[in-house]
Amino acid sequence: MRQALKTVFISGLLVCMSAVLPGADAWNTDFKNARQEGRAKKMPLMMVFSGSDWCQPCIHLERNVLNKRGFIAEASRKYILFKADFPRGRTLGQQLESQNKSLAGRYSVYSYPTVLVLDAASGRVLARETGFPPGIGPRKFLEYFDAKIGKAK
Repeated sequence: MRQALKTVFISGLLVCMSAVLPGADAWNTDFKNARQEGRAKKMPLMMVFSGSDWCQPCIHLERNVLNKRGFIAEASRKYILFKADFPRGRTLGQQLESQNKSLAGRYSVYSYPTVLVLDAASGRVLARETGFPPGIGPRKFLEYFDAKIGKAK
């Protein structure tokens, strides 16, 4: 009985933790799949190029904007979310590292964070921004790109 209660408690704790933690799985890491999904849903891609474990502005952007549940919920209704990471303290695997390096070259990404909004069908860049001010929050971030896309359409 005691072991069963312990198992139920731990299972409940894990469920609660997964509900509290933002959905990292909302961010695609496979560009081909993200682009196919964008074409199918007729939605643009929001591509974030980040140095997640060494770039302070990237860490700030991820912590205060990109990984917030509210941001993910709202942005997922408007964009297919894609992240190309360039960590220094861990490896992503040869295929993912190669894909991200190729994308950075294709879209001339030389500093982090860089955010691009891409038309999934044509591959045309609709918006581009590099670096973000420390005070930006999820709402302002989305409003900024929504306004840029509105001008680009």
